[in-house]
Amino acid sequence: MQTVLTAFIMRHAEAVPQRPGERDFDRPLLARGADEAAAMGRWLHARAPGLAAALSSPALRARMTIEAVLAAWGETPPPVTWSPVLYLAELPALVESLEQAEAGPMLLVGHNPGLEELVHYLHPGGDMGMPTAAIYEIDVRSVDGRIPRGGGTLRTHMRPDRL
Repeated sequence: MQTVLTAFIMRHAEAVPQRPGERDFDRPLLARGADEAAAMGRWLHARAPGLAAALSSPALRARMTIEAVLAAWGETPPPVTWSPVLYLAELPALVESLEQAEAGPMLLVGHNPGLEELVHYLHPGGDMGMPTAAIYEIDVRSVDGRIPRGGGTLRTHMRPDRL
């Protein structure tokens, strides 16, 4: 059986650089990063007001990104699942997370280089970088619950400097 899930794949917004003695996991967003995430949230809300769910890395910069993005939904944001597997996830874990997604359209927030690899896995070809706060909207096709390489159709992409 074939199914299609619309996934908005987003890299967290710009965070403060890691400082000696501090954990990477605990890096917050820069003020500019929070502003860019909010702007991307307004774009995403206009594009997908019926966003069904969000799945995110629990790292502080990803949590702050989700908070800024989902503010565009006001009092009724979509539910968020915090997945420890997504913290600095590599391609296999990202593909598996999409294969297990139950609702769509959905937002996936995580980190590079994994997200860039995921976009290339789903939609091979082209040089599609993943700058901070970028979003790729991809219709993801699965066959019998598995997502094959090339199983995505890129609908659009946006990044803060293009808004």
